[in-house]
Amino acid sequence: MGRSPCCDKVGIKKGPWTPEEDILLVSYVQEHGPGNWRLVPTNTGLQRCSKSCRLRWTNYLRPGIKRGNFTPHEEGMIIHLQALLGNKWAAIASYLPQRTDNDVKNYWNTHLKKKLKKFQPAMELPQMAQACLNKTLATGSSSTIATYASSTEIFLVFFKVG
Repeated sequence: MGRSPCCDKVGIKKGPWTPEEDILLVSYVQEHGPGNWRLVPTNTGLQRCSKSCRLRWTNYLRPGIKRGNFTPHEEGMIIHLQALLGNKWAAIASYLPQRTDNDVKNYWNTHLKKKLKKFQPAMELPQMAQACLNKTLATGSSSTIATYASSTEIFLVFFKVG
């Protein structure tokens, strides 16, 4: 009934990853490619479950992942797309190159949701999102606003919204 556990919980390390563990995982994936995550712990000697290895690679170590602060443009896109798509973080992240769905979700929950709650509680979410978006874009440069406006128009036409 249900899925079998990803690993035997005995002897599995939890908590923060060490730089040495990251190096082992990156070296293994560079040599063997991403995939077949069940073999990674035994082949590398990592005392982590296969799911933990996969998530560490996907969300933190994979080449091309953008780390650090979100730009006003990215904030605006997240607010707008969340109002349209809801909490579909993978779908939202697909519009933000190099950002993971986990990063987008965490940024929404720790920063943007708080910004939206500062607006009138009686507002519907799309109205709140638009009001917050206007404030976010007001702090950006004109090129950021123009870029966001053109990407939003393309998005709205593609999804036939508005």
